[in-house]
Amino acid sequence: QEVLLDKAEKLVLNNFVSFLGYITETEKIELLSIADVLVVPSIVLDNGETEGMPVVVLEGMATGLPIIASDVSGVRDVIQTHFNGLLVQARNSHQIAMAILMLMNNPVLREKLGNEAKKLSKKYDWDIISQSYLSQLSGMKK
Repeated sequence: QEVLLDKAEKLVLNNFVSFLGYITETEKIELLSIADVLVVPSIVLDNGETEGMPVVVLEGMATGLPIIASDVSGVRDVIQTHFNGLLVQARNSHQIAMAILMLMNNPVLREKLGNEAKKLSKKYDWDIISQSYLSQLSGMKK
């Protein structure tokens, strides 16, 4: 974290960047609710491993945020570019910056993507998933 703090200071970004460390669930919800965009820059390791589907993507979608995320497996199953978010190449900071600028300069697109993200997030709600599973089970018993 020291490296990132030093970099932020050298780039004179101290007033724009915060490194929060651990936050509570309540704090996370509060932060997501005041955000304009959620950026999830996942990477693929040299051995091909990646984190799969980050839960924070679904949490951001549920709060109605447009998502900017790396085009990696798992994420691309949920985020569709120009529908409910924007996918960028992993490790491509220029594409991330351009996507952020695009959304910050286009509130109509930002709202459209956020609305679609929120709608789609309902598909991943545990109550809906469990009800679907239970109805499938009861259908199999008949």
